[in-house]
Amino acid sequence: MRLLQYKKGSKSAKELSGALGCLRLSRENSKFRNNFNHTIINWGCSTFDDSFPVVNWINKPSAVKLASNKLSCFKALEEVIPENIPDFTVSRDRVQQWAEEGNVIVGRTKLTGHSGEGIFLYDHKEDMRGIQHDHQGVVPPAPLYVKYIKKTKEYRAHVINGKVVDVQEKRKRSSVENSLVDYRVRNSDNGWVYCRESVDYGDELVDICIDSVNALGLDFGAVDVIYNQHYDKYYVLEVNTACGLEGATVEVYAEHLRRML
Repeated sequence: MRLLQYKKGSKSAKELSGALGCLRLSRENSKFRNNFNHTIINWGCSTFDDSFPVVNWINKPSAVKLASNKLSCFKALEEVIPENIPDFTVSRDRVQQWAEEGNVIVGRTKLTGHSGEGIFLYDHKEDMRGIQHDHQGVVPPAPLYVKYIKKTKEYRAHVINGKVVDVQEKRKRSSVENSLVDYRVRNSDNGWVYCRESVDYGDELVDICIDSVNALGLDFGAVDVIYNQHYDKYYVLEVNTACGLEGATVEVYAEHLRRML
């Protein structure tokens, strides 16, 4: 067994390989040769040197490539959970209409960005109030636009081998003042962390997360989900194939990956 890391220095890959007791492989210039039909646990690599065959993949590179591209991911999810993903489009004309109808738009300038990289928010109402943006009333160009959905809660559900094995809820750090927190883009830079204590969620979350990972052809994935109380509905935002791991989550992954083997 080997763990293939998407980049050298990945802290999560190091932690997981240590918990599993296996060696890590680099994506490029690897000296590894698959002489004994090793199982390769793929930690976020969408491409790999195919000069030698790998028979036993856990998360094939082709599935990771599908999941890591936000547009192709939404298209795949649209086939299985169309009611549980936000509306999305690549049409700038259509998204301009959405904006003028009062919708907040989430634009992605990078389809394979990590940790909110390449995300911008556009709110036509702010322009109308005189809060001017550089684009002056016109949605800026991007390869993907998504309708923003207000969220009551945000979760990350970890799916391995067809089961939800752990669910975390994203919560505001108690040390961060409310006035400094961005409630629309909830990432670590904006004062948000994942917690697992007293996490409350419904059966629908479990079902759509399992369906999402299966639709992408993955053996495991961390599914980011929001809950809108007004509509009483969960929405899948993305599926991570190399999520941040620390503490108890490392042991959860190690335990369930061993079971797969």
